[in-house]
Amino acid sequence: MIERTDPAIVGPIATEDRSLWPLSPWRMGLVVLALLGAAVCGPPAADPATGFNAADFGVLVSLAIFAAAFAFPGRKS
Repeated sequence: MIERTDPAIVGPIATEDRSLWPLSPWRMGLVVLALLGAAVCGPPAADPATGFNAADFGVLVSLAIFAAAFAFPGRKS
């Protein structure tokens, strides 16, 4: 029988610090802000009787905030 003495996973993935949050705190804040904005503005924006209104604009702003959370390079910056 052969015993394995080396770790099964080697490299930067195995040695980097693990964290409860996958993103840095300011990025998580942007994600939460975007989700809250979409939750508040989403139902009024989905009403077809109102046409294009401020709620539709709020959903677009929430989408832009969500995209901005992931647009900048670096995971823990």
